[in-house]
Amino acid sequence: MFLRADKERFGTPAHFADFSRYVLGMRERMATAVSLQVRFLTDEAVFRFTMRVDGQAIDAVPVIPFNGTVTTSPFVALAQQ
Repeated sequence: MFLRADKERFGTPAHFADFSRYVLGMRERMATAVSLQVRFLTDEAVFRFTMRVDGQAIDAVPVIPFNGTVTTSPFVALAQQ
């Protein structure tokens, strides 16, 4: 489980996600670029890596397990803090 930490303010809901129920797909190959000119005076090179990905949840709706009655979901939003 992971806590979404970008909204650490009071009055906003806390979000949790189980990313084992989430799939990612690469949209393009990873691109790399090197620049020797950016830090020329300090004799350094700058590297940039870019990769486009997309993802979605495996389960479109909450699931009720075959041997239980409790609904489960990989994404949970708690009440406002």
